Amino acid sequence: MADTVVDISGATTSATLTDGTVFTAEPQGDAGTGNYDTFLVLGANGTESGFNTDGTPLPLDDKQQEHTNALLLSDMQVVTLDGHDYYVFKLDANEPNSTKGELLSLNSLQIYSASDPNITTLPTLQTQQLLYDLDGNATDGDVTVQLSAGKDAPAGSGKGDMFVYIPTSFFDNATGNYVYLYSAFGDPSDSDGGFEEWGVITKAGVDNAPAVAIEKTVEPGEINEGEATTVTYTYKVTNTSADGAADPLTLTSLIDDNATPGDATDDINLLNGFVANSTHGTHYVSGDTDNDYLVDSNETWIFTADVNIAAHDAGSSIVNTVVVHAHDDDTTNDVTATDDATVTVTDVAPSIHVAKTADPTSIDEGSATDVTYTYEVTNTSAAGAFDPLTLTGLVDDNATPGDAADDIDLLDGFVAGSDHGTHYVSGDIDDDYLVDSDETWTFTATVGIDAQNAGSIVNTVVVHGHDDDSTD
Repeated sequence: MADTVVDISGATTSATLTDGTVFTAEPQGDAGTGNYDTFLVLGANGTESGFNTDGTPLPLDDKQQEHTNALLLSDMQVVTLDGHDYYVFKLDANEPNSTKGELLSLNSLQIYSASDPNITTLPTLQTQQLLYDLDGNATDGDVTVQLSAGKDAPAGSGKGDMFVYIPTSFFDNATGNYVYLYSAFGDPSDSDGGFEEWGVITKAGVDNAPAVAIEKTVEPGEINEGEATTVTYTYKVTNTSADGAADPLTLTSLIDDNATPGDATDDINLLNGFVANSTHGTHYVSGDTDNDYLVDSNETWIFTADVNIAAHDAGSSIVNTVVVHAHDDDTTNDVTATDDATVTVTDVAPSIHVAKTADPTSIDEGSATDVTYTYEVTNTSAAGAFDPLTLTGLVDDNATPGDAADDIDLLDGFVAGSDHGTHYVSGDIDDDYLVDSDETWTFTATVGIDAQNAGSIVNTVVVHGHDDDSTD
C-alpha cells in the first residue's frame, strides 16, 4: 500500500482522493458564497492536534473556548460541485511568510458521530462512530496534505488556506446528532505560527436567493364556439425559497396579459387596490394567514379574475399569461415567475331548418291546378354567426315518396360563386353563396297538379347542408 502526498502548496491547487474527497486551495462552486462558522481553534509549535467540543477543559491543543464548540450535523449545509454533494470544511492556517514556515502538513483528519457534545478526551472520542478517515482508504494509504499557509498564499490569513470537500455519503449512516472533527498537523512541515481554525458552511450561514412561484388555472377550460362566455382565472402565489420561512416575499407586481401579449392597455392588474397593511385589493381571495401582507413560506395567496371572452370560432385557443414579481427582506433584487392558462373553443353542431308553404293550399276536385311551393331555408345553429352553411341538397319529393324520377331539385343550376340556380328567389344578402345566421334563403317551385278526387296531396322537402367544421 503506497502512501499519498496531496500537495496543494504550489501550482496544483486542487486534488481528489480515490474516495472522492477533494482538497483545494480556493473555494469551488457554491462554497465560495457561503459564510463559514468557526467550530475549532488549535495551535502549538511543532506538531499540533485537537478536536471540537462543548466540554471543558479543552482537549489536546485546542484554544479559545468561545470558538471551539460542538457541531450539529443538522446545521451543516450541503454544497453541490460538479453534480456531487459535499460537506465543506475550511482551514484557515496561520503560518509566517518564510521559505520554511509558510508550509504546513496535515497528517490526520477524522470525523466522528456522537450523541454527547461534551467529549474531552481522545480515547473517548475514538470509541464513537467513525464516519471518515483521511487514511482509511486502502488505495491512497497514509495521506499527507501539504498546503501553503502564509499570509499571502493563497488567500491570506482569515480567508481560508484549504477547503476539504467530503462527500455527504460518508455521513448517511450517522447515529449521533453531533459531528466531531479531529485533525493533526506537523510532519514534515511543522506548525510555527498562530492558531489554525476549522470552519464549516452552516445552513444559517447561507443566504438562499428568494424564489416565487405562480400557478394559474381557468374554469371552464372549454367554451362553445359562437358564444361570448365569462371564465374565471385563479392564481396561486407561493414563496418557494429555501429560506422562505425566514424571508417572506413582498409582491411588487402581478399582471395578466389578458391574451394580448405586447398590448398593456387591457392587462389585468391583480394587485389593483393592494395597499400594504391596509387592503389586499379587489382580486385577492385568501392566503395571508397572519395578515402581514407578506407571502410566507407556509402560505398560498389566491387571486381571481373574471374575464368575458368574446365569441370565437371552433378550434381557437385563448392563451393568456400571468407574471409575478417579488423580493425578500434581504434585497430589492427582483425575482419573477410566470404561468399561462388556455381556453379552447369547441365545435357546436350545425343545424338547418326549412319551412315549406303552398299557394293555394286547397284546390277543387276534378280540376288540374298550378300550385306554387315556397321554401325558406335558415341557419339555426347557436354558432351560426361563425359557421355559415353550405347547401348540398334541397329536394322536394313531388308527392311521390320513394320515386326519385319526378323529384324537384331546388338547387338546379346552383353553382357556388356563380349562380344561385333557377329556383332561388332571394336571401343571400352578402352574395357569398353560404347561408349565414342572419339570412333566410327563399326558393320556389310551381307544380301542375292533375285533377284529383277530394283528398290531400302531401309532398315533402329535405334540405342538407354543412358548416366549415363538418361535411353534413
